[in-house]
Amino acid sequence: MNDFVKKIVITTNPEGGMAKVPFYYNSNNDYITNCEIVANLLSELLITPELAQAKDKACSIGFSKSRNKWLGWWSDALHYKWFDARKDAANFTNSENGFYRKFA
Repeated sequence: MNDFVKKIVITTNPEGGMAKVPFYYNSNNDYITNCEIVANLLSELLITPELAQAKDKACSIGFSKSRNKWLGWWSDALHYKWFDARKDAANFTNSENGFYRKFA
């Protein structure tokens, strides 16, 4: 299992209530996701998340030693694809629909 860093942020919702929101980071302190399901899935697949490019604000690619492949994903892994090469995974997340480069 990957050693993701989980940070809990306490925030207020529009109705004035409090909510605890988890944020997950890799060992380099790069943001991965705020979705526990995605963090668990990446961990179970033994994915090591990383930034596709240094200028990115969130991890959108990762290497799986068990599959010996790269995974590229958009929008908290709702859209993903396996690749043989890192550059292909990075190009996938850098496409015009790439979520992390635009919005994260």
